[in-house]
Amino acid sequence: MLKPLLQLYLQIMILRKGPQDLPYSRPLLALIIALGMCLSLFILILPDSKGQTHPVEQMLLVVFVLYAAQIGSVYLLLKLLKYSARSLQTLCALLGVDILFNLLQLVIFLLSQYVAPGNVAVTV
Repeated sequence: MLKPLLQLYLQIMILRKGPQDLPYSRPLLALIIALGMCLSLFILILPDSKGQTHPVEQMLLVVFVLYAAQIGSVYLLLKLLKYSARSLQTLCALLGVDILFNLLQLVIFLLSQYVAPGNVAVTV
């Protein structure tokens, strides 16, 4: 079940599919919100380029506010446009793609930690 869903999200990312192609599933939305919030929190509590970290409680509040704003604005906009029936699938698509981009960001960040600034050789 995970592989077809991942393929569907990749198709959404390259604009070959849309939110309407996702299943209408409240448990899927709840899972995506939970995974996205955990991943966002993990990324935010990683040390920055100066080695400084931020308090977990503060970053947890940031994640809650960001997700509430994102979910609320999408729902409100779709309700104003009289597409409120599409809100669940739209949120699944938006937040699911956000998870994939955050995973890519995390990989790039972790790889960049192993490259010293003076040791990079660029050849063309």
